[in-house]
Amino acid sequence: MSEKLAINHKKCKENKLGKQGKIIGIVDIGSNTIRFNIYQVTTQKRALLFTKKTFAGLSSYIENHVLHKSGVKKVVKTLNNFGQVFHAFNVDEVFVFATAALRNVNNSIEVVKSIYEQTGIEVHVLTGKEESKMDYFGACLEVDVKDSYIIDIGGGSTEVITCQNSNYSDGFSIPYGSLNLYKQHVNAIFPTRTEAIQIRHLIRKELENSPLKRLNMTTLYGIGGTIRASGNLISELYYTDNHKYFSKEHLNHLIDGYINQEGKVLKTALQVAPDRLHTQTVGMLILDEVMAYLNIHDVHVLKKGIRDGYLDTVLKQYY
Repeated sequence: MSEKLAINHKKCKENKLGKQGKIIGIVDIGSNTIRFNIYQVTTQKRALLFTKKTFAGLSSYIENHVLHKSGVKKVVKTLNNFGQVFHAFNVDEVFVFATAALRNVNNSIEVVKSIYEQTGIEVHVLTGKEESKMDYFGACLEVDVKDSYIIDIGGGSTEVITCQNSNYSDGFSIPYGSLNLYKQHVNAIFPTRTEAIQIRHLIRKELENSPLKRLNMTTLYGIGGTIRASGNLISELYYTDNHKYFSKEHLNHLIDGYINQEGKVLKTALQVAPDRLHTQTVGMLILDEVMAYLNIHDVHVLKKGIRDGYLDTVLKQYY
């Protein structure tokens, strides 16, 4: 990948957006997918020009909390493939971050160094707290969060954020996501009733031992693929006419439909969220347990998320 695409913090500080603005790429390295967004940013606005995701399956390259060299090779290959698109869009700067995929491995420092040596790109490995703040910043670009919770269910972790008076109050990262729980506890494509109970118990125990406070708040904003897929599936199956909002009752119906392998549910899943066929149930179990713990009855689905929040942070810090 060309040097032009490498992150150079000093260069960024010296460059202002100006009237013409800049084309900025944001890459998100996750446990299951590597995604990128390309934005055109000026002092007046930001517009999403292009988005793409690649199923890298990094979790399958992790053994004994170590990411194998073949997993690093997969990241490098994916970034180089993305580089062709970046060049086509004349991207000025690329910022790359990783979440639980690299945060939870013991050789994270070595992996980041290897990626830099092969691509010239610095990968920012977010802490759980940093990830929760990026989620918060992303949500704030779409709504006034006021007094609410935000949840982001990823492949390797789940972030729950507490907002008070529209401000970030606290964030808690659960070291379980839809993919790593699926790998650890599900033997087939869909969890059995017994496996679902085990997953629920694990999440409940994690929440009970967490610093997450149960406050008198009734609003939960959901970001990320699991939440959006849940909203789309519920809208299609139960004719709610609104994929941006769904109830805990509908969520439980959908969970049962997956576990019981109901024909209508599975057919709709193949149409709406085929790439999440194996992990969607686990993600919904996590969501349901968090909602029960916080005594929340409805979820508001947001379009914007962590990549938008990361871009917002980049613009404030470097431009």
